[in-house]
Amino acid sequence: MTQTPGNQQPRELNAEEYNEFITGLPDGITYQVQDPVTKLMYDFDGFANGHLIWTIANFDKQFDAVVGPLPGGIEQAYIESARLQDAVRQGYPIMWCVQKPQDVERLRAVLADGGVTSIVVQHEAPE
Repeated sequence: MTQTPGNQQPRELNAEEYNEFITGLPDGITYQVQDPVTKLMYDFDGFANGHLIWTIANFDKQFDAVVGPLPGGIEQAYIESARLQDAVRQGYPIMWCVQKPQDVERLRAVLADGGVTSIVVQHEAPE
């Protein structure tokens, strides 16, 4: 057995790379959904396996060490995005794909605090 000086580790992808990894769509391409009645519109990151997809590479990385509510209305911005997504989804399920496993429970808590129960938050890591 040959010994090596290190080992391979998966690197963290930036937002654009993570979006392409999950959706297969290149940077700058979105999956736009519009409610036919209200005309509300939202740009999702993709559509796969019957789900509208929204990707989150790094849930506010600068706040990783913060315990409790995030400063500056960050949580409210995610709740508002979730509510708009829910309003336009036309009955299709929504999945938020999250790169870092520690962000899953935090995002689930944010959505629950905002009364949003229709969105599945799932960890999807690059290999």
